[in-house]
Amino acid sequence: MLGSYQVVRGLVITDWPAEGVSISGSSAHHNQVSCNRIAENGSHGVRVAGGAHHNLIGWINDGNLISANGDDGVLIQGSGTDYDQVVANLVGTRLNGY
Repeated sequence: MLGSYQVVRGLVITDWPAEGVSISGSSAHHNQVSCNRIAENGSHGVRVAGGAHHNLIGWINDGNLISANGDDGVLIQGSGTDYDQVVANLVGTRLNGY
């Protein structure tokens, strides 16, 4: 995601060679990633970087299942990458959520 006010919801995101979801750049703000199954991707499940800000990964009763990815389940990194929230996700569990 490079833009703002986008929603990724209710998808199965699997088997990508890199990140399952990437939110990057200072123009990437106020996006939401919720109710997804993000698993078995080559790199991070969700990566927020490069100045992306005010993004929401999961929400109360709308969390993601983030599991079995090649690197971190959720990675938030870089200067200016501020005010991002990770809420109510199942991270690093088995694919069945346990």
